[in-house]
Amino acid sequence: MKDNRGVTLVEMLTALAILAILSAAGGVGLLRGMPERRMMSAARDLYCDLRKAQSRAIAAGETVTVNFSLEKNILSLVDAGGQTVSETRLPGFIDLCEIKGDRDDDRRFYFNSRGIKTGVSGSVWIRYHKPGYDWRQVLVRSSGSMAIRRSSDSGKTWEY
Repeated sequence: MKDNRGVTLVEMLTALAILAILSAAGGVGLLRGMPERRMMSAARDLYCDLRKAQSRAIAAGETVTVNFSLEKNILSLVDAGGQTVSETRLPGFIDLCEIKGDRDDDRRFYFNSRGIKTGVSGSVWIRYHKPGYDWRQVLVRSSGSMAIRRSSDSGKTWEY
């Protein structure tokens, strides 16, 4: 009687080929969704920076200004004395597109000592640097509440 407790080279190569095909198919799916995950991550980071400005205004008991630079993809937190507290550069694959501050020509948000955004509601729009992806909007309401919204070219909008 023969001992049949092993695998042949053909069986092992067949198993490896099947595993390689399944891995490649899964990898393509992961890579396809990467830009959307990067967009959401950047929107969350932006949201957190705005919350940080709001918290700092409450803790310091003074107005904190958030300045946006579309050209440099940077947002800066500035205290009441005009000192830059922190500066955040968005990742290279994300573009700051549109800022709606207190006025149409103003690219700043102001949080007073109670953490409320002064003036009217504002928003920050970001997009992936390549066309074809949904945009993200971080909405800051005059009440101080915030939300991340996703908008597509078709005009549909979702709020998180």
